[in-house]
Amino acid sequence: MLRYAIMDRSLLEAALVGYRIEAERITKAIEDIRSRLKGHVPPPSAKPAQRALSAAARKRIVLAETHHARLGFRLPGQEDGDRGRVL
Repeated sequence: MLRYAIMDRSLLEAALVGYRIEAERITKAIEDIRSRLKGHVPPPSAKPAQRALSAAARKRIVLAETHHARLGFRLPGQEDGDRGRVL
């Protein structure tokens, strides 16, 4: 019987620690929401910023596309006479 009492106590202590951590996380989330409602924190951008490519990188991409086109690589649905961009 004593074994189960010790196991129950340690289980309850571990649960208490877990619930305290969860309560802290919820409190931080509530503070974040309140600060956003007050307008102090801008909402995160839905679309990430697009990276700019250097001229050399764009040139390498064009060379690779033309090389693949010359070798006969085609996208699904692309016809032989289609001279559109190969992406």
